[in-house]
Amino acid sequence: MEPRTYAVKLQKAGYKTAFFGKYLNEYNGSYVPPGWDKWFGLKGNSRYFNYKIAKWEAGPKYVPDPNVRPEPQKFAFGDDPKHYLTNVITNRAIKYFNKTIKQPNNDPLMMVLNFPAPHGPEDAHPKYQHTFDNETQMHKVCVDQKSCEIFNKTLMARIAKSIGKFINSYPRILENLYILPHYDFNQRFIKIVWVFA
Repeated sequence: MEPRTYAVKLQKAGYKTAFFGKYLNEYNGSYVPPGWDKWFGLKGNSRYFNYKIAKWEAGPKYVPDPNVRPEPQKFAFGDDPKHYLTNVITNRAIKYFNKTIKQPNNDPLMMVLNFPAPHGPEDAHPKYQHTFDNETQMHKVCVDQKSCEIFNKTLMARIAKSIGKFINSYPRILENLYILPHYDFNQRFIKIVWVFA
C-alpha cells in the first residue's frame, strides 16, 4: 500500500514532499515511508510529551525509489513545555517551509502537518491545563445526570484542552504563507495539506 500513496504520486510529478507529525498507530520509526523528501514522524502512538521522532531529509543527490526505505535518525523529546508535540510539529514545519521557499528551484511543495489532537492521552499544553476546569455543560452525549457530569468533566474537557494549542498553530502557519514578499506564486504552487489522524 505505501508505494501507492499520494506522496509517491506527487513526488513523481515533481513535488517536494514533507511530512510532520503522527503517521500510523504503532509506527516504529525504523524506516521512512516512500514518497517523502522530508520526514519528521512520531514514533508510536499519540503522545504530547516524552516521545521520539524519526527524522530524515533527502540530500541533493537523492533519487526517490518507492521500494527503498531510508532509515531515519531518532530524537527523544522530554516533558519541557517547549517539547509539547503540537508546538514541535508547527515549529519544525514553519522552519522547513521558510528554508524551502528560499531555495532557487521552482519545485512545487506539498506539506502534511498531522497533529494527533484530539486523540488520547489528551495532554494539554501547560498554558491550557486549567482552561475548562469550571465548565459543566460542554456537551451532552450521555444518558443521565451522573454520566453527563463524568463525561463533561473528563473526556470533553481533556480533548478541548489538547486542541487549544493545536488551534493556535493555524495563525502561525498562515502568517508564514502571507509574509512572502519575495515569492512569486505564479512560478511555484504551494499546497499545505492538513490531515487529522
